[in-house]
Amino acid sequence: VSRVQGVYGCATLDEWVAALVRALEHVDGVPGLIVPDNARALIADPDLPATVLGHLERRGLPPTALVIAVDAATVSDGAQVRPALTLLRAQGAEVILTGVVEPSAATVLLRTLPLSGISLHSSVTEAMPTHPVPGAAAVAACRRMGLRCLADGVTTTEELDAARRLGIDAVSGPLVGRPARAREISTRYSTQARTPVGRQP
Repeated sequence: VSRVQGVYGCATLDEWVAALVRALEHVDGVPGLIVPDNARALIADPDLPATVLGHLERRGLPPTALVIAVDAATVSDGAQVRPALTLLRAQGAEVILTGVVEPSAATVLLRTLPLSGISLHSSVTEAMPTHPVPGAAAVAACRRMGLRCLADGVTTTEELDAARRLGIDAVSGPLVGRPARAREISTRYSTQARTPVGRQP
């Protein structure tokens, strides 16, 4: 995922999906899109899959362009959103469970939602340089379940290096500006640190 967009202020399902797809058309590289909290109820709409796929097809965009983020703190057992997400996931859309502090605390969602990955809460990311155990446990859990593990809220190079050491698949936050692979970003920053002022790596 190269960039994440949010779409706000839409009242109807069709209006919301149209706005999401318009945003995808203006994303450089591999597009990605996160559903904001205020659109959570729309994910439960049974017409969501057909509406999404229709809008994507009319604009020549594949279902793989869509990344749907479901906040672990705002979804209980996932029953309401599971049917629509399962259909979209089957078409190639990504479904990420965000705000995860401990995978064990989100066992029901991990087992019932058609996830492609989880995104660790920024508090876990912040602690990784000195307290790596929670992050390492999350990575191990993701490997067992065949999921990607992302870290949100990366603000320092120390956090970025810790994410790389733990095997985090991708990171996002103020330091990197958009979701990116932890290893690639770490390499870029270490190269810049060795480059004399006035020269480009």
